[in-house]
Formats: sequence, C-alpha cells, structure tokens
Amino acid sequence: MDLTKIQTPYTLPLSDFGAMTQSHIQVSKKGSCSEKWLDLGEAKNITYFDNQEENMIKFDIFNKRREIQADTEGNYAVQFNRNFNYLFQIDFRAKSVGEDSSKLWMEEPEWTFSCEQSDMITDPENGRTKFPVLNLATFSDLLKQIQKENFAETSVSQLNIAVHVNK
Repeated sequence: MDLTKIQTPYTLPLSDFGAMTQSHIQVSKKGSCSEKWLDLGEAKNITYFDNQEENMIKFDIFNKRREIQADTEGNYAVQFNRNFNYLFQIDFRAKSVGEDSSKLWMEEPEWTFSCEQSDMITDPENGRTKFPVLNLATFSDLLKQIQKENFAETSVSQLNIAVHVNK
C-alpha cells in the first residue's frame, strides 16, 4: 500500500498499522446472499502488518508462520476446512500518527524567526531573500500537536478476497 496515494499532503505520517479481517464461508449455492454465506466473525490469523519502508506499507496475508504465532498468543484463529469457498473482508487500519522527518516549508530558517532573531530582517547585509514571519515554526509545531490529539483510529484501505481451499 502506497501512503502517498491515500494520505493528505502536509499531514503527519500514519503509523501503528494493523488489519481487521472479517471471514465468511459459503454454506449453500442457492438463496439470497445472507443464506449462502455464514459469517465466521473476525479472523486474527489472516492478515498481519509486516513492515513500513518510507511510504510503502506491507502486510502478510495467509502466512502459515504467522498463523502458528497467532495460535500461541491466544488469539482467535479460524480453522479453514478444505473444499469450501471463503470471503475475507480486510480492513487495513492506522491507529496513530507519527513524527515527520521532513520539515515543512514554514519550519525552514528562511521563513521563520523568533524575537531574538529580529536583527536578521533589519540588517540589509544578511542576504535574506524571503521575508520571514514571526514564530511560524512554533505555529507548525502547534498544528502537529493538534493533528496528534485529534487523530482517531481510521481505515486507510479495504480489500475483499474470495478463496477456495483445495485438498
């Protein structure tokens, strides 16, 4: 998953990823959708967060090593019978926001200054080409704090997978 395609520009990066997987088994080939499929509930042994490299997020899906790990941790693990059709509704989620390593334009020294640096804009020999704004970097810090405080766990993407388990 590429975060640059789903995240709002100039916001703090999403972090603390996970996934919720709702599983269904096909019990009949006739009738309405609700008669054909039985909801097995949330399956903790289908989708796992793997790693994050820059803006790319990777998840493991159907990883046997992770399934064994889920069972030993006491998580509810759905057992999948052979010769059945399954539907998995995967909801990829971000639980928080993290620190951004890149600086916003308003945090750059040529755009912001404090009262102690006022002589920089009054001295014509300092070579400043941009007119800075008082405490713009502090304002940026405040915006970041507001983003962190108001962030709630959110869905960043969803995926539906149909699987037939063979012998």
